[in-house]
Amino acid sequence: MTPIPLKHRKLIETDPYFSRSCLSGKKAAWNNRIVIHHALEYAGRQISEMWNYCPLLDSEHSRYSATPSAHNDKKVNDRVKLIAIERAGLEYLKKVFPKKDWDGEIRKINFNLSR
Repeated sequence: MTPIPLKHRKLIETDPYFSRSCLSGKKAAWNNRIVIHHALEYAGRQISEMWNYCPLLDSEHSRYSATPSAHNDKKVNDRVKLIAIERAGLEYLKKVFPKKDWDGEIRKINFNLSR
């Protein structure tokens, strides 16, 4: 797990996008806090850019959750990846991270979500 840089943490605290889950749209509750998930990787490392951080409720993120989460359910993880790709923009990803087949990644995600 790559720690989120301090300058990004400060931006996350002030950005209203990070006050709700990007999957359910729910706000944090006393027993279900918002956690930040790195959606995509490049060259085996998590990408540390603002568009790649996805706010999720703890129950949507935890490996040990009884409900489907980003770490134990492929469809949930693919939905989070698709959100990050949409936030970044396909042209930006192709320009900055050229060695990854982004069109193929999107096809794979859409195939997994349609099953």
